[in-house]
Amino acid sequence: MPIYKDLDTGHILVEDYNENLIWSSDRPPVNLLPESSWITTQQAISFPDFSKFVNYAYQRVSPSSGNPPPWALSGSGDACQTITMIDPLQEWNGPEITLGTVPANANYIDVRVNLNQTKASNSFLDQAVQPLIAPSQWVHLPGGSGLIEATNVWRRLFTVALNGTSVVLRRKQTTAAIPANAVARYGGIYENSAANGDAFLVSDRAGWGWMNSGGGGWVGNYRAGHPAALIQVGQFGQNPGASVPTSGAKHPTRERRCSTNAGVHDFSSTYTGTIVIRPGYIKT
Repeated sequence: MPIYKDLDTGHILVEDYNENLIWSSDRPPVNLLPESSWITTQQAISFPDFSKFVNYAYQRVSPSSGNPPPWALSGSGDACQTITMIDPLQEWNGPEITLGTVPANANYIDVRVNLNQTKASNSFLDQAVQPLIAPSQWVHLPGGSGLIEATNVWRRLFTVALNGTSVVLRRKQTTAAIPANAVARYGGIYENSAANGDAFLVSDRAGWGWMNSGGGGWVGNYRAGHPAALIQVGQFGQNPGASVPTSGAKHPTRERRCSTNAGVHDFSSTYTGTIVIRPGYIKT
C-alpha cells in the first residue's frame, strides 16, 4: 500500500490502493490487541418500569345542569375514564455490571453489539415503542454508548465503559418535565368532557384527576404527570333522580367505577444479545 509524506504538512500518510486514507501521523493511532484479549459476552440489558399513578375523570350530568349533552335524554347519569400516568423528572441509573477485564495499561476499547428486544415496553399512547438499535445486526458504538429507546416522555441508553482494567455496562433512563402549558389542561371544570373527551388530552375540554363536587362544577384535584395509556372508559349510563346514586354509578367511590389499576401497563424493557469488546492502546 502507498506510504508517502505530505509536503505541505510534513505528516506521513498511508493509503490503500483505492486512495482511502487508513493511517496518518497526525491522527492518534490505535493498536488493538489480538483476539485472545477480546471480551465476548452474552448480556441482557434491562430497564425497569417507571413510577406510575392513575388519574380518574368523572362526570355527573342531569337536565337540571342547564346544559345536558345530547346523549342525556332524561334523568341523570355519569361516566368515568382512567389513564395510567408516568411521573415526571425520574432519574434511574442502574448498578454497574462488570463484563470482563482487560490487560493493564489498556486505555481504549472498541465496542460492537448484536442485540434483540426480548421484552417490549407496553405501548405508549397506543403506539409501539420502537428500538433505536438495528435488531440482529452488528452495530459499532463509537465511544461505547447507545440510545436505545426514545419517546416524547422518556429516554433509555446504555454505555460500555472502561473503568480501570474492568469493562462495565452502565444503564440510564429519564423522564421529561411536565410542559408549562399542561397544568391548565389537567385542572378546571369538566363541562361534560369526561364522557366524550379524549383520554390523552387531545381535546382542550378534557381534564383529568380525582373529582370533587364544588365550585359550580366537577373540579379536578389533579396530579401532574405524563398520560401514557388508557386503563378504562366507562360509557355514559343513566340513573334515576338528580342526586349521585348509591349504586350503579361510576363515581370513584361507587359500584361500576372505572378501574384504577395502573399495573395493567408495564413500561419495562429488555434487550439481549452479544457484546464484543476489543481492547487496545491509543496515543493520548
